[in-house]
Amino acid sequence: MFGLKNQHLFYHDAVWFGQAQFYLHKEHQNKKHQKADKKFIQSQAVRELLTKLLAYYHIHTQLNDSNYPYRLDDGKWVSFSHSKAYVAVVVSNEPVGIDIEKNPVSIKVAERFFCQDECDYLTTLPKHQSDACCKLLWQIKECLIKIEQISLIDGLKINVLDAILSANSQSDGLNHLVCKQPIKLEIKGYGSYHFYCHQLNDLQFSDLPFNDLVILLKPTS
Repeated sequence: MFGLKNQHLFYHDAVWFGQAQFYLHKEHQNKKHQKADKKFIQSQAVRELLTKLLAYYHIHTQLNDSNYPYRLDDGKWVSFSHSKAYVAVVVSNEPVGIDIEKNPVSIKVAERFFCQDECDYLTTLPKHQSDACCKLLWQIKECLIKIEQISLIDGLKINVLDAILSANSQSDGLNHLVCKQPIKLEIKGYGSYHFYCHQLNDLQFSDLPFNDLVILLKPTS
C-alpha cells in the first residue's frame, strides 16, 4: 500500500527519533483512494517508522497502543505525529511530545484559539514573522497537550510565548531557539521542559528558518 522514503533515524540526548515521508504504491494513487485511506495510511506509516527505529537501535520491545499515551512494553514513552505525507516518532524514557506540521497556521487561527497575550504579540509582527511564530506556538502547544494529557482547546489556550521570549532573552536571537542543544522553557503552571526542533529532511539540527520544523518537547529531569 505504501513505502517510506527520506528516512532519518537518530539518537540524541536520551531520545530516539525517526522521521520520514511515505508514498503510495501505484494501485493506491488515485485521488478517491488516497482520500479514503489517508488517516489509515498515516497511522500505519508512523507505526512502520517506529518498527524501523526500534530495529535500528536494537530495542527489543513492542508498542502497547491500547491506552493513551502510548508506551512500549518496557515502559518507554512513545509519541507520534503526521502531517500530509510526513511522519515522525519519538521514544523516550520519560513523557515526551512530538509535532510535525506541514500546513500553515494563520493569525486568524491564533485569534480563535490562543490566549490574548499571545494574540496581542502576534499582531505586532510583520505577516511572515507572525505566520512563522503562530506555527511555532501551535507546535509547542501540541507537544504539551500530548505530554500533559489535556484537551486540545485547553492546551491551545496555554501561554507558551512567555517561555519562548524568556529563553530568547538568554540567547542571541529567536532563531537560535532552533538549535542542536535543547532550550529550557519554563511554562507557567506546567513546569520546565527541554525544547528541540530541526527541519524536515535534514538529519542535522538547523538555525533557520521557522518553517517545516519537527518540534519535540520533554520535561526536564
